[in-house]
Amino acid sequence: KMVIQIFRHKICNPPSHLDTQMIKQLGDIMLYGNDKSYSEVLSLFMQISSKAFPESKSNKDTAEHHGYRHCSFTVIRTLEKVCSKLDNPQRLQDLIPWLLEVFVQRSLEMQKVCEREK
Repeated sequence: KMVIQIFRHKICNPPSHLDTQMIKQLGDIMLYGNDKSYSEVLSLFMQISSKAFPESKSNKDTAEHHGYRHCSFTVIRTLEKVCSKLDNPQRLQDLIPWLLEVFVQRSLEMQKVCEREK
């Protein structure tokens, strides 16, 4: 639990090349930790994703968004690894709706980018 709390405060604060390694380690905690650890890590991943691509009407990107955005792909890859190795059907069932939400957010963000470039 203490490791998760330390990573929660260190990831993207400030953005660093070590963020990706911390995210990969958190993925291992999801796979091999208890239910509470799994939930805490998933919550952190949700936070990273929502901060990377905020659902706001403004088109302004802030430094904070860019900081989290550099971790976003690693979060998705880590969750892919977790899904492929997860042996708990209930955890997998809980993860699927969240993954769908992440991909919808990404699609909406890409649509916004395309519209801005027109």
